[in-house]
Amino acid sequence: MTDHKPTDPKNATPDDKAGTDLPHQLGTDPSHTPPKPKWQVYLIRLFVAIVIVLMLIFALLFYAISTETGTKFVLEKIATETGTKLSYGKGSLRGGVWVNDVIIAQGEDMEIKVNQAYVKLGWRAVFARQVHLAEASIDKLDIINHKPPTGEPFDYATIDLPVSLRLQNTTASTVSYIQSDGTGGYKDAIYLYDIALTDGKWVGTDVHIKGGSLDFNHDVSVSNVNGEIRLTGDYPLSATADVKVSALDKAYFDTLHATAKGTLKRTHGKVTSKYNKHDIHGEFVAQGLDDGSPFSAKLYVNHAVLPYAEEQNITIKDGIITADGVVERIELRMNADLTGRDIPTGRYYGRGVVRDGGMDIETLTADTPSGQLHADGNMEWSDEFMMDVTVRGDGVRVREFMPVEYTDYQAYLPMVLDGALSFQYFYLDKATNETRLAFDLAQKDGERVQATLAQSQDSPNAPWRIHADWQNLVRTGVPNIDNINSPHGTASIRLEEGRTYIEGKANVKALSVAPVGDYDIRANIEKGERIHLMDFHYQGELGGLTGTGRIDLATTSTPLAWQFDLATDGFMPNAYFDIPDKTPFSLIKGTILATGRMREDGQNTKAKTNTTSSPKEPNHTRQSHEINIIRSDLTATLADDSTMTLSGEGKALVQMAGADVSHFTADFKGRFGQSLLPKVGTGDIVLGVYGNLDKMNINTLDYRTPKGGLSGSGVLTLAQGIGWDIKARLDEIDTSTVVDNTSLLAVITGDMSSTGSYQDGKLGKLTAKFDGQVAHDDVPDGQLMVDVSGANDRFVVHRLEHTGGAGELSASGTVDIGQMAWDLTAKMNALNIGRFVRDMDSELTGGFTTTGRWGKDIQRIAIDGLALTGVMRGQDVTATGSLSGEFDLPDDLGGYIGSLKTSPESFDLQSITDFQRQLEQNTRQTRQIIRKLNAEKVQVRMGDNVASMHGNEQNLTTALNLTDLSQLTPSARGAIKGGVILVDNRTELPTIYVDLNANDVRTADVIVQKASLVGKIVNLGNAPSQLLVEVSDIIAMGRVVKSARLDFKGTQDKHELALTTKNAQVEARAKVVGGFNSQTKTYQGVLGEGRMETRFGLLSQRQPTEFKIGLDKSLQIAPHCWQTSKTRAGGTGSLCLQDTLVYTPNEIKADLVIQDLDTSVLSPAMPSDIFWHSKLNGKAKISHKKGNANPQINAVLYSDNGRLGLYGDDTGYVEMPYERISVIAQSTPTGLKLRTDVAGTIGEGYADVLMNPFADDKPISGAVVVNDINLAVVRPFLPSLKALSGNVTLQGGVGGTLSRPLFYGNAELTDGHLAVMDVPLDLTNINLSAQVSGTQATLTGDFVGGQGQGVLTGQVDWQQELQAKVNLSADDLTISSPPMVVAQVSPDLEVVVKPLSRYVDIKGVVVIPSATIRPPEAQGDVVVQSPDVSVLDRRLSGNVAQVLAVSAPWSINADIGLDLGDDVTFRGFGAKLPLAGALHLTQSGQGKTQARGVIQVSERTKIDGIGQNLELNYAQIRFNGDMLNPRLSIEAEKEIEGQTVGVRIKGTANAPDISVFNNAGLSEQQAMNAIITGRLSPSADSQISEQGFRSQVTNNLAAAGLNLGLSGTRGLTNQIGSALGFESLTVDASGNSSDTHVNVTGYITPDLYIRYGVGVFNAETELSMRYQLTRRVYVQATSAAENMVDVIYRWKF
Repeated sequence: MTDHKPTDPKNATPDDKAGTDLPHQLGTDPSHTPPKPKWQVYLIRLFVAIVIVLMLIFALLFYAISTETGTKFVLEKIATETGTKLSYGKGSLRGGVWVNDVIIAQGEDMEIKVNQAYVKLGWRAVFARQVHLAEASIDKLDIINHKPPTGEPFDYATIDLPVSLRLQNTTASTVSYIQSDGTGGYKDAIYLYDIALTDGKWVGTDVHIKGGSLDFNHDVSVSNVNGEIRLTGDYPLSATADVKVSALDKAYFDTLHATAKGTLKRTHGKVTSKYNKHDIHGEFVAQGLDDGSPFSAKLYVNHAVLPYAEEQNITIKDGIITADGVVERIELRMNADLTGRDIPTGRYYGRGVVRDGGMDIETLTADTPSGQLHADGNMEWSDEFMMDVTVRGDGVRVREFMPVEYTDYQAYLPMVLDGALSFQYFYLDKATNETRLAFDLAQKDGERVQATLAQSQDSPNAPWRIHADWQNLVRTGVPNIDNINSPHGTASIRLEEGRTYIEGKANVKALSVAPVGDYDIRANIEKGERIHLMDFHYQGELGGLTGTGRIDLATTSTPLAWQFDLATDGFMPNAYFDIPDKTPFSLIKGTILATGRMREDGQNTKAKTNTTSSPKEPNHTRQSHEINIIRSDLTATLADDSTMTLSGEGKALVQMAGADVSHFTADFKGRFGQSLLPKVGTGDIVLGVYGNLDKMNINTLDYRTPKGGLSGSGVLTLAQGIGWDIKARLDEIDTSTVVDNTSLLAVITGDMSSTGSYQDGKLGKLTAKFDGQVAHDDVPDGQLMVDVSGANDRFVVHRLEHTGGAGELSASGTVDIGQMAWDLTAKMNALNIGRFVRDMDSELTGGFTTTGRWGKDIQRIAIDGLALTGVMRGQDVTATGSLSGEFDLPDDLGGYIGSLKTSPESFDLQSITDFQRQLEQNTRQTRQIIRKLNAEKVQVRMGDNVASMHGNEQNLTTALNLTDLSQLTPSARGAIKGGVILVDNRTELPTIYVDLNANDVRTADVIVQKASLVGKIVNLGNAPSQLLVEVSDIIAMGRVVKSARLDFKGTQDKHELALTTKNAQVEARAKVVGGFNSQTKTYQGVLGEGRMETRFGLLSQRQPTEFKIGLDKSLQIAPHCWQTSKTRAGGTGSLCLQDTLVYTPNEIKADLVIQDLDTSVLSPAMPSDIFWHSKLNGKAKISHKKGNANPQINAVLYSDNGRLGLYGDDTGYVEMPYERISVIAQSTPTGLKLRTDVAGTIGEGYADVLMNPFADDKPISGAVVVNDINLAVVRPFLPSLKALSGNVTLQGGVGGTLSRPLFYGNAELTDGHLAVMDVPLDLTNINLSAQVSGTQATLTGDFVGGQGQGVLTGQVDWQQELQAKVNLSADDLTISSPPMVVAQVSPDLEVVVKPLSRYVDIKGVVVIPSATIRPPEAQGDVVVQSPDVSVLDRRLSGNVAQVLAVSAPWSINADIGLDLGDDVTFRGFGAKLPLAGALHLTQSGQGKTQARGVIQVSERTKIDGIGQNLELNYAQIRFNGDMLNPRLSIEAEKEIEGQTVGVRIKGTANAPDISVFNNAGLSEQQAMNAIITGRLSPSADSQISEQGFRSQVTNNLAAAGLNLGLSGTRGLTNQIGSALGFESLTVDASGNSSDTHVNVTGYITPDLYIRYGVGVFNAETELSMRYQLTRRVYVQATSAAENMVDVIYRWKF
């Protein structure tokens, strides 16, 4: 039974009240008790009986609900009665029951499902038709609406429970509402979570809630819900609740306390809360069950601080914030006053979107007193805070936003924000694990600044890193800097504890007083006090500057101090100033190390500073700079490109006003040089100056160089040009610094002074005086006095006088440099011109006056009163007369004179015609140039030679009577007599009469026995003229002409020309009759009587032939023939033109036939030592017209059974016969096909090639095959080879182009044999193969050398430059040159050769296992074997430059190790000396061969030296550098009569130190005598002197050494001899130790031999000459101590 306590009506529940109202309903008053009738008694008894029955029923019911069986029965009955479906779980109705799968249906449209619930009933509510769930726990409750959708997110269906439902302490985990989608499916469910209800009642459609809470889709949490809702219509409601929105929670909003009215579909109300702990209030409208739960809210903020960037204290006042949207995306609007530390104060309004994890700022406008700003961006806080905001402005005065504490930095901001400024802030960027702030300023005027501040969070003390880039950065009025203008730049800064590191690059147009240019800086700042400039680079309009340095910033007690080490490769200081050429230096290069201090008094000197001469600096301060130059090395270039160098140390005090130097003092000591007088060199200088850049006072100047010294003082003014007032002392100034003529070299000592000025190219008020001495090796001491004054261009020479041992010379007068005019009088007395001009020794007395003007329009010069007498070169000299002229010279006088000297480069018609035209033009031009010329009795006589001139420009006669040319120039001989008359009437071209004769004229290059030139050239050949030139016995350019004659008769249009010439080998003549047609510009004539006869035969012209030559270089020759006859081969041959030969720019045509032409007649046209003997046959036909792609060529040439001969100095005449050589050329559509065949004793082969020389790339292709080339046939042509044999085969193809042909194939040498003259190595069994591929070849081969064998491998490459790399290795090669050397050699070498560069590189090791060395004995005659090696081409004889070019030294680089084996002996001095040791040989380029190592005798032995047997104790030769001058260490001794006497040799091979020793008590001289004689003798008469002893020892060594050394110089002497005209010039030695001679021999001509010998150890000389009369007979003359002449007949068997 359930306990039932009495209930107070006042406090009764609705259930209780239902019971208490019953009496009232019955109309009785319970307070009045009437009498009871009898029926009432029965009625009471019946009621009691019913009660008892009911109690029994309740007892049975209580029993039923207390058991599971009863509970199940009751629940099923209830479910059946109510239409509810359920499934009993467990428990009882009395204690609580679990039910499952509860389904409550409300009509057909709505059903409610509960998957599982725990229910505890309240029984008293049963009597009130209520379901009272005292405690209920529902797992999941689904409300399913089967009604088709109405288009609303939530279908507000009426929910009317059939029974009243009361819930107390009820919870539900999940409640869902599912709406049908009308297609048989359902929409996405709406979920409520974690629903709890303290007390609630649902009666019909009315629901009352107390203490409810729920969670909506995890986005909104509602608690403390109190109110009521009616589940019909739109569900009207009235409630209060606390709401938490997750999106607002992270935005620093507290719980919202809301009061809501309206309906569930549209709820409105008011809300209060806190934002970042500040009170806010507002109102809202929400549609909670619509998609996304849309809402609209408005918040009112009287005062609140934003939670972001707390250090900024951003505060909102008087603001309204509205929020609209859904819970996932809330759109905010703001209109409020905003303040903050670093943000502009003003009214801000804008809108944004708050979303899960962040906020998007769509627009934000700030109205500030400084202007209007617009911003947009976003913030993220889901993980780590991030902000990305862009602020835009239009003329906003952003400097006014700068906080007070940063006022000094306002000037670094732009004046206005007229663009966009973007901010990015990452509290922690997980990608880089760093805190980062970045901003980007982009102004409309082009300014762009991008900066990033970042700190890594990997370590707690990580430094801040700052990086910035900018473009077009412009600032003005920056404190301590003034203006900033940088078109672009970048900077990186790293902030560490106590130190800041800076790296930056910038292009600067303005930065305080810094010059314009590009800067690159690396620096660090130490504790904010010291700046270390680690690296500095500047490149700009001032040039380039690099360096390092240090700056100690100023403090209250210490001034700013600095140290800089700077270098420049070109610094232009004048580019720094507004005024051109402010300093005299246009360029400075070099280095300087300096320290200094700067003091600044802060005084504004703007009004006092001359701003026109310095960079723009509006606010000047006065500064004092103390500068110490520790080291300097500078080169300065002046405006005229001259240079000055300065190095040394110094100090200075410079006072500056802004960028101007107001005053300075400076002292310097160092070295000074300049290029104005380069020969002065660099000297020591001591300088002390003070002043400013306008005026410098020189109080100390002392300059000393190897060419003299200068000391002085004075003043320099620079304000307006350059002015000076200087006094100086010249101390032994060498004039070689200013003149090149050796005759004017002198040393000057004296005093000088000068005043003047120079401005704008003008010299003003100049005075210059000098009084001193002139000293010269060839000039007696003299006194020079100079006194000059003037201004601008006009100067007065008051005095110019030199008096001394060379005579007297003085001059005075005036000179006008501007007009180039002068009027000077010169006098001389006993003047020796030879002291000034080489080879002009003289003693002249006299004088002359000269006046003139050398202007641009006209030039006049006159020498009047010439009267000189005296002696020159030992000949009496007189010069008299007057000479004057008026000229109109061209501007390029040098070019004009050069054109007059021009002669035709060749003697074809075109060049001759051009030359004639040029000559006529020059003549006319010369006539215009020489306006007037007057020579009045001008005569110069020197010895017996007289030259005179008289006349004027219309008739000028020159007479020569040079009877002895040696009196004029010592290098000439002979006589020239005659004259030349020039007649010019100024209407026609001049006429020249000439009659000159020369006899026995000899110069260094030419010998003319006799020559004459007679003729009359009228109108320069345009009128009938005659000219005859005859010469005989001429030797020039190595050629001898016996006679030659040229006859010319006629005019240019019609003339005859005959030429004959004859020498020892050729006689030729020809005749031409023709003329030049000036109308058609052609020369047409007939060539006849052509003939050339040599000792090989005659080549003559069969018939005359016409020819025509045009100025367009066209040529036509009529058909004709030349024939050969009188040849050694006999018969006649011919060379014929079958058709007219045509060569014009538009056509080429030739048809040539050759028949049995003896090629020997062509020998005069070939090199003199090459001969070709053969009969040549063939034909060639060529035709080509302009426009045709390829010419037509058909040619066949062949030669049978011929011989090629070569004449050599050492080999004589050798020749190589052949059977056939042929060439066939045939045009094809693709080019030209060539076939060449060769057959003879040398071998057989052919080349079959197709080429296209007419295409741009000129391709070539074909094959080359050569078989069985016998090298033995070639050997006679190579005199340097002692033996050459073997067979060579070559097979392959050719490709590439004509300019770069390529070969692909193989070449092989088999069974080869090679021996080179004077190379003691004979190689046999040589087998070598080469694989050629285009531009490189691979070599492999082997060979035998005596008893040894070797292997050769390598590569040859000629793609860029011909070079070969060869590896050579061999074992026991035999080296044999008896009797000197017989050895076994094992080399292992790598050789690189570049012949075109004359480069050789040799590396490796050479081992000598065994060797026997026998040098020539010095006591016998030295016999020299001639190597017979021809080094130079004899055709270069006489041309020294070409000789030196051919014999230019090679660059030899060697690194060779030389090891001596166990069987190396030296056989000499009557002994066998075993040798041991090793050498390291090196050479670099053209330097000397260097050797390191030791060669020594390995055991004691006896030797025969100085005529005696000696015991060799030791002998060692140590190489430590020059291989030809090793150090010697030798000791030998002898037992004589029981005493020991010996000799020691120390020192070097070039300077041996020879001494003697003994133990017999002998003096050194007696010991020397004992060694030579072999006995002890006290007699002084028989003793040799010390000098004699050492001479005898040295002579023995030197005699052998001379022979060994000179025997290797044959190649070099041949070169020298050829250059001097000698053939086979040799230097050798002969004789013995007491009579050794060095001999020079050579051939002046093939038949004249000369020999000159000089004694080495005596003064005897011997001259021998031998002339070969015949093959067997020669005459020999000898001049020595005795003179003799012999005629010798030589027999030969």
